[in-house]
Amino acid sequence: MKIAKLKITNILGHDTYEIVPGEKLTMISGKNGTGKSSIIKSLKSVFKGQSVNEATLIRKGCENGEIVVELTDGNTIKKKINEDGSKSNKSSAYLNEIADSFGLNPVEFLLMNKKEKLKLILEVLNIHAKPAEI
Repeated sequence: MKIAKLKITNILGHDTYEIVPGEKLTMISGKNGTGKSSIIKSLKSVFKGQSVNEATLIRKGCENGEIVVELTDGNTIKKKINEDGSKSNKSSAYLNEIADSFGLNPVEFLLMNKKEKLKLILEVLNIHAKPAEI
């Protein structure tokens, strides 16, 4: 399962932003202050929640914000954020299950040899290639 589409409205530096990732790997790049971190924080908020008050994600001057993530399995996750908190159309159990599938233990990763690291990275990115082919 992958993200088929991301749309954020009134979140941090974006009034409206929409992205449809490519088939393989999508890289978000740009100059400082263009909203790259806003996109990452939006995804983190949807899948893992925030350790700080989510109302801080709302764009200055706006009363609420929304993050919509469409997945390739047909599910759509909508998260609405206002000053009183946030609400999602999916249960926390469902979101935790999805987030855990993206999980990576950094200490475990650091202890792996190069071949194991490459294999894991290819698996996480859903790239079907042998390390020797890269």
